[in-house]
Amino acid sequence: MTDLLEPDQHEAARVTVGRWAGVGPTRQELDKRERAQRRKQQTKMLLNPWDAAGSEPGERGWTGPGGGRTFWREPPPEIRGTSVQVNGAFYPFGISGGLPSVGVPIGRTLTLAAERVSCDPISWFLANRLLSPIMFVLGLPALGKTSLIRQMVSIMPNWGITPIIMSDIRPGTDFGPVIDSIGGYRIEVGPGAGTINPLDPGPMARYIGNLPDKELLECLAMIRNSRINLTQGLLEIVRGKPLADTEKTLLAAGIDVLDQEHDGIPVLEDLVAVVAARHPRLRQVAYDRGDDNRYDDLSEGLLRSLAALGGDGPFGSTFAGQSSFDLDLTRPVDMDLSSIPQGADELMGAAQLATWSLLSSTVAAAKYLAEAGVIEDRTYLLVGDELHRPLKALPVIAKYLDVMIRLIRTLKLGAIFCTHTMEDLRLPDPQLTTLAWGFVEKSPLVVMGGLSRKEMGNLVTVFDMSKTEQDQLVGWTDQPAVDPDTSQEGEPPGRGKFLLKVGRSPGVAFRANLSPVVKEVNDTNSSWDELRAARMYDERSLR
Repeated sequence: MTDLLEPDQHEAARVTVGRWAGVGPTRQELDKRERAQRRKQQTKMLLNPWDAAGSEPGERGWTGPGGGRTFWREPPPEIRGTSVQVNGAFYPFGISGGLPSVGVPIGRTLTLAAERVSCDPISWFLANRLLSPIMFVLGLPALGKTSLIRQMVSIMPNWGITPIIMSDIRPGTDFGPVIDSIGGYRIEVGPGAGTINPLDPGPMARYIGNLPDKELLECLAMIRNSRINLTQGLLEIVRGKPLADTEKTLLAAGIDVLDQEHDGIPVLEDLVAVVAARHPRLRQVAYDRGDDNRYDDLSEGLLRSLAALGGDGPFGSTFAGQSSFDLDLTRPVDMDLSSIPQGADELMGAAQLATWSLLSSTVAAAKYLAEAGVIEDRTYLLVGDELHRPLKALPVIAKYLDVMIRLIRTLKLGAIFCTHTMEDLRLPDPQLTTLAWGFVEKSPLVVMGGLSRKEMGNLVTVFDMSKTEQDQLVGWTDQPAVDPDTSQEGEPPGRGKFLLKVGRSPGVAFRANLSPVVKEVNDTNSSWDELRAARMYDERSLR
């Protein structure tokens, strides 16, 4: 083909090739090399036809006449099974399947081989081990669930992942010290400790004006829905029953009016003023037919609930006023709810709902800004501990959580949710119970600690579990033996032991090994140490 080209075209082609790979040999030199190689191959064919293709026969044998080349190479049989099933019959070609060494080192298997177990939802998702970066942890109290999550939280920042503890009811012993050790900070929310404004659009509001038109509208719509849903949820918690349709409409319209007419970030007091002033927009959506008394009747229930959510209501100053903190998502953060009394279940659930809603909407807004190049793109790990608390306070929260879980993968987030048992997710409405149990079913990675026998029936309705795996989980709940010399119980047999399940695959039982940072803050029973030491001293003195 090149012989048909004109001389100037030859020269142009040579110049181009020279620019690509430097000046090479001429065409005459290449022809000479090709003829020499052909003569060499012909000579080899005459001397040894079996070795015409090279010095080695290759995986299919020699080519050429009499070489014995085959067109089908049958692979050796591969058999996978336990040592009892295949034992020594296949020695010396037996090898173990092994575990993927991807993710945070969390422990070693309970087998004699004691293989290292490495796992976290984001690393396994990136390695195509999971369909979505979600992990669910189940287990009875005091068996090490929180410690296992702390292990992941303490290491993942080294890989550019920012942990966000969405609610921490015991920050002194749960996540607070770990967040401090990795350069994070704590935000206190609760009566007398800190305020969270349900109408706060979040810290990303100052940047979203830089978004393109389409993304700007989408981001504003997301923030609007988040604020309306949060305020509605808080009102339903404090009221104890759902809002009426007209009240929901008035609430949404009131927030829209504040966004259009109020200077700065509004608070609940501003919303009360707009509703009470019979704003024309609200009268229009309420269909009061120009009757002040009719409007007052339609809005009275909403005003009463808004007042109960304010500073004079049962929740105190928790939601009354501007947010008392500046949320910075460039560092790990721990939402500290320890100022809320343990018996105040409604307030605890409301605070968890508020922190979860604010954090999830802020992270979603940050993703819009990162895609537009306004801020740096980051990957976040959302940790939702004590999941049952907000669900018990407001069962309809299950719908909001379901939407958030569906968006985790698309928002480039990872998530770890934790609760004690599946029974904790049983809600008054059977449909909401199905939705809440679906959180575990949708989670491709489930880690289980010790669980009671009656819990097995709940688990098998969500995913497959063999009888051996069920017996193992139940065995980890046995009471520890008592030392006759000290009269003290030993370590519970199930403490630090977990079963890792991915889909329908057999589970991997392992014992957690904690890093030094986590070991320092691992004892969630530290408040009992003084009494325990005194009791042991008294018993020794009586002997």
